[in-house]
Parts: sequence; C-alpha cells; structure tokens
Amino acid sequence: MFIGKSLLPDYLQKHEFKFYVLVLFISRVLIPLLFFELATVFTAWLYNIALLMNYTRVDGIWTPYPFLTNFLIYFMYSITFNDYVSFSFLFFLFNSLSDIINGIIIWTLLKKSKYKFTPIMRWLYAYSPIPVMYISLQFIFDPYIVMILLFSIYFIKIKKIFSSSLLTSIGTSLKLFPIFAILSYFLMPNKKEKKFLFYSLMLLLSLNIILLLNPELFLSSYYWQLSRPAWGSVFGFLSIFLIGNDISLGTLFNEFFSSSLTLELIKYGIIGITPDPTLLQNYVPLQLSYIKILSFITILSSILIFSYFARRKNLSFEEILISVLSLFFVFSFGFSPQYLIYILILLFVVFKPSYNYVIFIILLQILSLLEYPIILILYFLNILSLNIVIILFYLIVLLRDAFLLYIPVQFLIGKHE
Repeated sequence: MFIGKSLLPDYLQKHEFKFYVLVLFISRVLIPLLFFELATVFTAWLYNIALLMNYTRVDGIWTPYPFLTNFLIYFMYSITFNDYVSFSFLFFLFNSLSDIINGIIIWTLLKKSKYKFTPIMRWLYAYSPIPVMYISLQFIFDPYIVMILLFSIYFIKIKKIFSSSLLTSIGTSLKLFPIFAILSYFLMPNKKEKKFLFYSLMLLLSLNIILLLNPELFLSSYYWQLSRPAWGSVFGFLSIFLIGNDISLGTLFNEFFSSSLTLELIKYGIIGITPDPTLLQNYVPLQLSYIKILSFITILSSILIFSYFARRKNLSFEEILISVLSLFFVFSFGFSPQYLIYILILLFVVFKPSYNYVIFIILLQILSLLEYPIILILYFLNILSLNIVIILFYLIVLLRDAFLLYIPVQFLIGKHE
C-alpha cells in the first residue's frame, strides 16, 4: 500500500516528509548494505579500469563512456587508497545518495500539488523497484547523471543560464544523455536565450579537450557503442532475424562476464557485450552496419518530425526533453534497461498526478522488470527455453517501446491530465 498524507494518522502528517526520506534511505542504502554484496562484477570492471590508469595514465586508455568518466573512476580509486571494497562502497554511496536526492526533488515538485492522486504520486518513486534494483545490484552509475540533469532543468527554469549549461556539460561529459537538454533547448519555440547554447558548447569543448589533443582516443569510446551488436531493441530484432547478428567482435568480448551470461543471449540481442578491461588500452575502430545506419537515421528523422510539431504546440522545455529522450531510446539499437530511470524521473516533472499516469508508470516498470531480470532468471533456472525467452523478450520490447512512443505522441495530440 502506498503511504500518502491522506493515509497517515493525523498526528503523523506533519512528519510525512521525514517518513518519506526514511523510506528512501532504507530502500536505497540500508537494504542493499544488509542484503547485497557491494563488490559486484560491474564494480570489479570499473576497478580494473582504474588499475590500468594507475599503471599508465588517466588519458592512456579508453572506456565506453565520455572522457570525464575516466577522471571520476580514477578519483574514486585514488581517494579509497586502491582498496577494492572501499572503492565499491564509494561507488554505491555515490549512486544511492544521488537517487535519494532525486526522490526529494520529486517530493518538492509535488509538494504544492492539489490533485487527487498527489498523495500516491509523492510516494511512487520511493517504492519504485527499478532504481532500487539497479542501485542494489550495482550495475549502473546513472542516478547521479539524472540528478545533474534535474538540477540543470531547475536552473533553466530560474534563468540561471550559465549554471544550467555548466551542469549539462558536466553530465554530458560523464554520460551522453544530458546532451539532449542542449538539443531540447535548441528545439524550443520562441527561445529567448542564446547564451545557453553558447555556454554549453564552450564548456563541453573545455571539459573534452582530449577531443583536440587525441581525437582517436576520444572517438574510440563512441566507436565502441556504434560497433557492438544490437540488443534489447527493435533494431536488435531486425538485426537478428533479417541480417543475422554479428558477434564476431572476438577479443572484445568480455570474458569477465562469461561465467554468468551465455553466448546465445548475446547472439539473439537479449544482452549486450561489454569490453574486457584488459583490452582497454587498444583503440576501437568504427564498425558500422546497415542496421546501425538505419537506427541513426530513424532517431534523427523522428526527432526532427517531433520538433516541427512541438514548435506548433508550444511545448515546454521539459516536455520536449522527455519526448526526445523517449524517441532516442525507442530507436536506439541498444537499450540498456537502466535508461528507464531517465524517463521515470522526468515523468514526475511533466505529468500531473492522475489515475492514468499512476497506471502508466506502474505498467512501464512492470514491463521493464519482465524484460530484465525476470525473463533471464527464468531462463537460467531452466524454466523457459531459449526460443520462448526470445519470443517473450521481443514482445515486451515492442510493448515497452509503445509506452515510450506514447509520451511524445500524447504531447502532440492532446493534453495530458
């Protein structure tokens, strides 16, 4: 049962926010500390990257992420005195505290809302299984990117243009998605501030100066993303059943994961490939296929079509941002399940608390959980055969994409409640 102001006893209602923060702390910090190992496969992967940096230099190797991530990984490695357990704990704490802040931002946004479902909405993110699962399992570092993006939106709304540009540029230099804030601002109708674009471009160039000093190293991170087989997407489905999924990346396949993930799941686009940290000193060449080019063209054309109609509808910055992100995720050839966190947070920003929205957000999370990890668990327990897993997986992918496409379509054709 959701706990909301209308459901708490009268004498506790004035302490509702304290209960809310307590739930966030228990779900994001306490439960993972008590029931899960913080030293995971992913943190070991990051730690090995830091080790390589220590033996060479921070800009001596590449990762599959924007270059500022190298400095963040090495910074956490350095201040934990090269201790793997401490490194894993710091990485976990960074994620969990960021998501607590995200939850508090949602509470603040809904604080003065008078809609019928506001009490439920204020608690929905606190009980959301998606952020809890990924923070607990330590497979991502997206929560703090979302936090940076949220603060960037806040500064745009209060006309602090340089502050917003700085945060957006830092976020984009850690992971690509905040760059859509710059794109969305550019697509806004009647935009008055040119400064945001100018500041953002200058700051991005400053933070990614390695682009000028060593373009081969800088671009190899993006080459990796464009070169690995498609997975978890419509284009993954097309890649497998129309042209065959290329898994001949050979030495780039991460043997680090080979004990827990099977080649069949990679072959059929259900999971992606992550590079072996012992090979990160080698630059990755660009390897494109027709399906990747088609994915890029579809992303670009869908955003351009949306922006044309968005200008006519006079949509807000936040509505454009969540729509552009949704279109990118739908037509991307690789959909990591944690991407949904970006959508979840922004839905609280742009949708008013209503019954339809509550159902929408719950169903979207159920689909995501079925996609990862429920189907995989059933497969590894030998409850589902590979053929059944493939059918169920891509049915869920199509349903999930339909939900994400609903977001920009709803903004264009009608008013959300």
